[in-house]
Amino acid sequence: MNGFSIIICCYNSSNRIIETLKYLTKLETGDILFEVLVIDNGSTDDTRNLAAAYLRNTNLDYSIITEPSTGKTNALLKGFNASRYDKMLVCDDDVLLCSDYLLLADEILNADCSIGLLGGRGLLKQEIQTPEWFKACANAFAVGDQSPASGDITLQKGYVWGAGSVINKTAWTDVKKKGFRKFFTGLTANSKSMAGEDSELSIWIVAAGYKLFYDARLIYIHNLSNQRISWKHMIEMQIGFARSHVYLILLKELLDNRRNNLVFDYERYIFANFKKMIRLLLSDFFTIRYFKSLWIALIEKREGYITTLVLCHRFYAVKEYVKGRRNLRTMYESINNNVI
Repeated sequence: MNGFSIIICCYNSSNRIIETLKYLTKLETGDILFEVLVIDNGSTDDTRNLAAAYLRNTNLDYSIITEPSTGKTNALLKGFNASRYDKMLVCDDDVLLCSDYLLLADEILNADCSIGLLGGRGLLKQEIQTPEWFKACANAFAVGDQSPASGDITLQKGYVWGAGSVINKTAWTDVKKKGFRKFFTGLTANSKSMAGEDSELSIWIVAAGYKLFYDARLIYIHNLSNQRISWKHMIEMQIGFARSHVYLILLKELLDNRRNNLVFDYERYIFANFKKMIRLLLSDFFTIRYFKSLWIALIEKREGYITTLVLCHRFYAVKEYVKGRRNLRTMYESINNNVI
């Protein structure tokens, strides 16, 4: 059915969900139909009741759905399965959609059915104060441009940010036909787990034969909390990015080999990539610069020292190859056994 299913995954979102919903009441829609699906992902606060009380006094078509298994990917899959419309919009609980978001997204997707995943431009809420280092790391918070110019970013970037992304439901159906069963990356409440479910979905959508598209006219406002805009949280995100990177490059390699009917040697692949990450981690090891960087990053713990993020990424990627070897094997076997 033509229209949009706006999916809002919530975990203890009581301090931000109302503003997110208020912005949905201001959407310009013309004759476009849409529904709002609030997925309560194991919240222990008053998120569900607050959302229900607010939505009851609007004209929005809405459902509040419980997903007791915490983890954003569980909530997303619940929302995808419950959606009634042919376009699924992932509106995080701190994302405020500009009024013309649906009109523009509808125009873009209707003009090109080969677009599987569409992304927009994130602006930081004006009154939010940011530290000096934030500008260099803004993209990690889904703030800024996803590409220098609007257009196809399938080859140039290879993924679309989850915040404000719109999924072509036909593409999602084809992804499942290609063998998708579950996400192997993604955030879990109260843990420093992997990010990356947006990149994982992007890889699957490209493998299903669709393209990734960015349009700078699609604008959302990211209502980030002060707690999130902290150096500590930035490092935690970098750890998540590093861990997920190990799975994402394996997934891409597996799907590329499948598409080209090539034999995939798992053991050789893991050994080669593990060795590559070790070399990166130990590059410049016997130099003064290397130990100076370690001192600043680990002993001084200097806020905003970008080299900290680089070292962090390399170390935790190596660690994931060791500690996560069973999960990597499970991922490989899961995908390899679902040959289409």
